[in-house]
Amino acid sequence: MIEYPYDSLHVVRTPEGFYRVDPIPSEEELAEYYKEEYYKKNHANYKQEYTEEKIESFINKIKKRIWVLKNIFPFEPTTCLDVACGEGWGLRAFGDEGWDVTGLDFSTDACVVHNPEYAEKIITGNLYDTLDDLAGRGEKYQVLNLDNVLEHVSDPYRLLAGCRGVIEQSGVMVIEIPNSDSKHWEYLFNRGVIEWRFACMAYPDHLSYFGIDSLRNICDLYGFQEAAIVDLMSYDLRINGRPAHMDDYLDTCSFKKVLKYFASMADLGLGGEIVGYWGVKYADTEN
Repeated sequence: MIEYPYDSLHVVRTPEGFYRVDPIPSEEELAEYYKEEYYKKNHANYKQEYTEEKIESFINKIKKRIWVLKNIFPFEPTTCLDVACGEGWGLRAFGDEGWDVTGLDFSTDACVVHNPEYAEKIITGNLYDTLDDLAGRGEKYQVLNLDNVLEHVSDPYRLLAGCRGVIEQSGVMVIEIPNSDSKHWEYLFNRGVIEWRFACMAYPDHLSYFGIDSLRNICDLYGFQEAAIVDLMSYDLRINGRPAHMDDYLDTCSFKKVLKYFASMADLGLGGEIVGYWGVKYADTEN
């Protein structure tokens, strides 16, 4: 088991503006952690069992992401590669929408527990090596889904390089990350409200801490072009003590206005999670 007390955790700022834990655990340590600890025991970010309400919230969050994706990039359902697919919620949500799905992860253990019908869709092994192998075989995917992955891996540069090698020229990469460098968290930290400068401080789960600008910088480095960055979290707005059904109301509004609202929330740094949608900037031969 990897252990590192928070009071001695050291982070360094990268040229792209995000922060990384120093030192980074080895690939062998991380592989053992996720195989033997993270997915086989109840964990802060993972449980062996979920309520039906919690499962519905997982699926609805991904469907909201797909809704934005389809409105920005109008195309027929096609192939989706879910990178570090974990429990398989993304495979299930994209599969329900008609996509031909493939997952990548260290193991199928978590998916077998929660979405066993999709376990056979997963290619197991080291993410970097698997992406390189797929690229070497000429495999390409219309959509790449990275749901809270980039902050977990030891080398986000190598991961994005691998993703660049398997995306269609007309494809889309969707990245969801904790907005660790949000202005709201900075405001709270400077006033002593919170102990940690970064949102979602969680070692060894989170090895890198991104904000909107640093996410833009690292994606640009590998030839991805920003289409939108939004905050898609639900907000528990209540009127007279009763739910105001914000999401239901937003579904009745024009997509352009709703997208502008979500993008403004992300830019203000009020959300703990941000989702970026990225097209491909140039052809492989020009990269």
